Amino acid sequence: MFVGIDHGTTAMRFVGIADDGIKKFELLRSDAAVMSEPEIIDSILHNFDVDKSEIELIAVTYSMGDDITEIEDVTLVVARWL
Repeated sequence: MFVGIDHGTTAMRFVGIADDGIKKFELLRSDAAVMSEPEIIDSILHNFDVDKSEIELIAVTYSMGDDITEIEDVTLVVARWL
């Protein structure tokens, strides 16, 4: 599985891509703020129903303040620098 994490203004958004499809979930920043690192990792593993050994790569983006509200296919994103 490949995991994408977006650290946004109101939430952390997660997407997992595996042979059986794509899974997504969101963790409110207010909830994440009181969680330990192991608790956040456990949340990822639980929501994607995956063992840590099955994760091949994790990528993190940071979208605070740019009004991105979900993980998007980059080919569908409108140029934001105009």
